[in-house]
Amino acid sequence: MAHHSLLTHYHLWMVLVAPPLAYYLLCLYAAFHFRRRRRTWPTDYTPPISVLKPVGGIEHGTYENFVSFCRQDYPVYEILFCVNDENDSAVPVIERLIKEFPDRSIRLLIGRDHRGLNPKADKLCRLVREARYDLFVTSDSDVRVGPNYLRSVAAPFSDPGVGVVSAFFQAQVEKNCVSQLQSLSYVADFWTHGMVSYFLEKGFKWGTGATVAMPRQLLAMIGGYESIVDYHSDDFRIAQALIALGYRVEFAAQPILMVYPPQSFWSFVQHQVLWSLRLRRLRPLGHFGLIFTFGLPLTIAAAMISGSLTTAAMIVGGYFVLRAATILSMGLGVLRDPLVRRTWVLFPICDALGFGVWLISFFKNRVQWRGREYMIAEGGRLMLPPAS
Repeated sequence: MAHHSLLTHYHLWMVLVAPPLAYYLLCLYAAFHFRRRRRTWPTDYTPPISVLKPVGGIEHGTYENFVSFCRQDYPVYEILFCVNDENDSAVPVIERLIKEFPDRSIRLLIGRDHRGLNPKADKLCRLVREARYDLFVTSDSDVRVGPNYLRSVAAPFSDPGVGVVSAFFQAQVEKNCVSQLQSLSYVADFWTHGMVSYFLEKGFKWGTGATVAMPRQLLAMIGGYESIVDYHSDDFRIAQALIALGYRVEFAAQPILMVYPPQSFWSFVQHQVLWSLRLRRLRPLGHFGLIFTFGLPLTIAAAMISGSLTTAAMIVGGYFVLRAATILSMGLGVLRDPLVRRTWVLFPICDALGFGVWLISFFKNRVQWRGREYMIAEGGRLMLPPAS
């Protein structure tokens, strides 16, 4: 009977640790596979570009972020900003750029379309109409880029099979523990899940708001931004629509910087809940399947029922080694983010928070986004909550 009980314990803790073990090994192989096959593109392909910047207020480092787009080593491009109204706090910053870079084509558009619930997509509808050139590059206001950014983004379009180009991002973080934790959470969750998806689906099926680039003609083929003005995650929907037409998503060779402002722990949690709920609405089965990737709670449960301190120590040690390896492989090998060297030790906190946020997302239907409360329906469709 004692032997049977021991065998039962052995089988049970093995069942608990097997899924995250397999997932971490798959993460390592997917990162290795991507690095080995990472493509380089000729940077002499330089069609004229319209950089589209929908803006809503100023953020930490806004001026420096915008300046980085004005210092591009690129032959012909323009930068278009769009704000809601002349009282937007970003207007003085943009006007300063226009004065400081008189040789750069910079335009400020005031007033957006009011076609749907996504204010970013509304602004992009107008920006597209006003753009002079036929290759669009959009990015969020918290993005900072190097001088060869536009060359890196344009290069993959030398292949006519490419429909969308996005970008990996590294972290630019002030000395704020919460912001460092947020940057690491992207590596630990978003990018590791994304790399496994890339490997299993044999290519990228998504993009990031850090960069979405596409030709005018292809955007028109999928109905323009007018077709997604009522949806969250416009980057995901654009990628999916063009993939359905037979085009590919590629990532630029040069990563960009995502600037993380100092923030409170509560604002960080709210942001994580928003993105977890977004994933649940976009890919419900995939979101539920994340239970098998949460190594920390499964490791703790397995260690508690393992029956011996030695076995428990081996289980916990295995989790720490493999999880650290996946984060370092992704953060340093794929993203080439030097910040990961200093922050990777925080990954158990990220994993604990990630599991908690995942649980909350099943009971949460309302989120705060861009200063307003929304409900996110199936497929990422935005809805206003019913009046109290």
